[in-house]
Amino acid sequence: MTDIVFSGEALISYTLLIVIGLAIPVGAALIWRFGFKKGTLAATFAGAGMFLVFAMILEPLLHQVMLPLVSGNLVLYCVYGALAAGIFEETARFLCFRFLKTQ
Repeated sequence: MTDIVFSGEALISYTLLIVIGLAIPVGAALIWRFGFKKGTLAATFAGAGMFLVFAMILEPLLHQVMLPLVSGNLVLYCVYGALAAGIFEETARFLCFRFLKTQ
């Protein structure tokens, strides 16, 4: 068994990337909410969570099944990619508005 060793610089870089990757979206949501008085914080994070589930988890599962079927035809590949992105993102938005909307 081979041990994987990370240097101290790599660990610091990875930690910094995680902090930046989380701080920018959360900071933008807070600025949007408190700076412009638009929407609620719950709605903002519900929308972000729905996007994460649908576009980052469920959509790649469909891609694993469909991409081998459409990879030979460029037009079919483009149409599938556009439809898959639209359907998953709009379904997430619809479900968020329908079931998680705030008063």
